Amino acid sequence: MTELDDSDARPPGVPHGDAVPDYRLESLDRQLRGLARLLVREGDDADDAVQDAWVSALEEPEGRVRDWTAWLRQVVRHSARRRARRSDLRR
Repeated sequence: MTELDDSDARPPGVPHGDAVPDYRLESLDRQLRGLARLLVREGDDADDAVQDAWVSALEEPEGRVRDWTAWLRQVVRHSARRRARRSDLRR
């Protein structure tokens, strides 16, 4: 488990000082990557869509999101669709 404090980039929705099991974040990341791969053709675009979701989560003000898993999935869907459209336009 990773102990998080004010100097760490805390996962979304995790209060200061709480420990977050690494396996939970890794599991969620795998789920998000699987979703992204279903939505885009290029593996790099899928990885970028997931990265966009994590960055968006870190920038989201605390207390605005109740279900982070659903929220992250929605961000991945939007980002993946944008990337897929861009990829189609380049062809």
